[in-house]
Amino acid sequence: MSKPFTYYTHGGQVRRRIFVDPANPYRYTQQTTQVLPERLAEQNRALGEMTSLKSPVRVIARGVPIAVYEQSEREQWDEARWNRWLEDPDNAMFRVSREKL
Repeated sequence: MSKPFTYYTHGGQVRRRIFVDPANPYRYTQQTTQVLPERLAEQNRALGEMTSLKSPVRVIARGVPIAVYEQSEREQWDEARWNRWLEDPDNAMFRVSREKL
């Protein structure tokens, strides 16, 4: 692999490094790294407590990693698949709304 091409998006929060195969320039590997806010779980919990159930806008999740979003696009997740991911206890820090999905 060659020296990686590196670029940043989302205000520097997401770093992508692209490694190109010199023998086949159409073949590459991409590495994505994301920096999440330190207090994301606390901020989401506080936002969930402030959100009224009567509000027309319902915030369900916030700060879902870009790698998860990209996987959901590749695999074409439906609403049920997103609900399973959001209800997994390992992903609780990304939930704002605590109601059953």
